[in-house]
Amino acid sequence: MKHIEPFKLSALEAISKIIADRYTGSEITRLFRKAGFPDIRHDRSTKWKFVNDVLERLQKDKYGPYNIAKVIEVLCDPQEYFGRTNYHREIVKKINNILSFYGLEVNPENGKIIINPSIKPMLRGNAVVTRDIFRDNVVMKDIPLKELGWRCDVKNGTANKIDIGYLLKEGPKDHIIFGILLKRKIKTQLEHVINWGLKQFKEPESYKILGKAIKPTYEVTYLNRSIIGNIFGTHEGLIRFDQLIHHPTKNERGERKFISYDKLPSEIRDLVRLIDEEVWKNMRRHIVSQYKIPEDVIPPSLLKHVFLAYRVKNILGEASVKKLGKYLMGKDISVWYFPWRVGWGDSITVEEENAIRNSFAGIIVLTQDFFEGKTATEEYRALLAKRRTDSDFKVGLLLVGCAYENVPPFMKDYLWAEVDGPEDQRFEEEIEKIYRGLLGLPLETPE
Repeated sequence: MKHIEPFKLSALEAISKIIADRYTGSEITRLFRKAGFPDIRHDRSTKWKFVNDVLERLQKDKYGPYNIAKVIEVLCDPQEYFGRTNYHREIVKKINNILSFYGLEVNPENGKIIINPSIKPMLRGNAVVTRDIFRDNVVMKDIPLKELGWRCDVKNGTANKIDIGYLLKEGPKDHIIFGILLKRKIKTQLEHVINWGLKQFKEPESYKILGKAIKPTYEVTYLNRSIIGNIFGTHEGLIRFDQLIHHPTKNERGERKFISYDKLPSEIRDLVRLIDEEVWKNMRRHIVSQYKIPEDVIPPSLLKHVFLAYRVKNILGEASVKKLGKYLMGKDISVWYFPWRVGWGDSITVEEENAIRNSFAGIIVLTQDFFEGKTATEEYRALLAKRRTDSDFKVGLLLVGCAYENVPPFMKDYLWAEVDGPEDQRFEEEIEKIYRGLLGLPLETPE
């Protein structure tokens, strides 16, 4: 490879985010090993920040930008994507958008970087926003989000994919849509919601052909959900089910049901909440990290959640953490509380690791016997480890019938909340401290 110039920090950051989206933590370790850097191991910190720090360090080492090139070539090697040709094409396209600023490009046939001085970077303005802008990783500025939502296309009771929609205040007055493939878990959740929605329709009336009564079949053909505004013809806070009626010779649209999120049965409401979070995770990955979309337009319940650590089998602690969780959810803050998130057949370790990684804060509900619980102790250590590697991560204590002497030395410097139990008259006052702290507010607002 001929001479290549060093990559700017913004380019390294963009490459880091692509790698973080592509790989898990252990896979990131293998990526660097394959690129010739066996001593680099992911430390369980935020993935893109870890990768970004590593790339900056590698560029300062001997061979500089050529170290970055080695990592990119492993990332873009087609043999890393057996059976996933389209995904490989998407990764190469994103990388080439960055490399084009340096007169470089990846050959998709072998993943190798080649010099191509004729390449010119493409930056598009607001006037030419098209349906592919979110797929192309194009740099744009100050595009405020007006509406967002998702729609599931259904065929024969099977959820195929989710279309995620955006309506912008600037640019064409049209929905910007991209699809995401469904993982097994979210596919199962969607189909459960679809089957429930099907029961909300009356069966179509029978009709006669040559004197024989025929009962047409019917299905839900679309499941629409608007999170903000009015998208896909569905108002905010509503779920829309579209009925399709099958006749022997034709299909026709049947009824359309609009159901308020608050009116859903608790089980269905929980499923929709989990789907919303998964959809938002994809929105955040594809959009918000690349565009200056203000987070104040996003429902707080869709942002990263608060992890609640507590000692299982402590009745006082369990009742307190449940009351705390309900209070925060009532304030539109998403919480990760074990019984509300982990189901039969799930890996407890995997679910908790993912939960801590995707949380923006951790609340330790400290009871007298907290450290007698193995899982509680591991959660405590994991939360503190994240705090050490991520300065934005907030961790704090809610003491429940726990003496000050039981507070770990490291945590005694942190302002905490304290109650005797869920029936304590001070409970709401104390957990309001926690709520204000999560919002970055002081204990009181000056009059």
